[in-house]
Amino acid sequence: MLGRNILAKQTCLIGFLDDVYEAYGFYEELKYFTDAVRRFEISAIDELHNQKTTYETLLSSANEAEDVVQKERSYAISYIKRR
Repeated sequence: MLGRNILAKQTCLIGFLDDVYEAYGFYEELKYFTDAVRRFEISAIDELHNQKTTYETLLSSANEAEDVVQKERSYAISYIKRR
């Protein structure tokens, strides 16, 4: 059950990120956003302007999934952050 909830949240987030890239982002801003997502660090938020909330949501979602999965003694979420 927990796995389905995590998958549903991540799937919705991916759709939302797709919309951010297609409809709401400017090229220069999206370069910084893409770099921040690749680094996956909270410190990268200082470089963002319009995508701060989106980036915070992405980090929050990944951290929430990590907390849930660690309770189940699975450590696969760390691979998401490395990619």
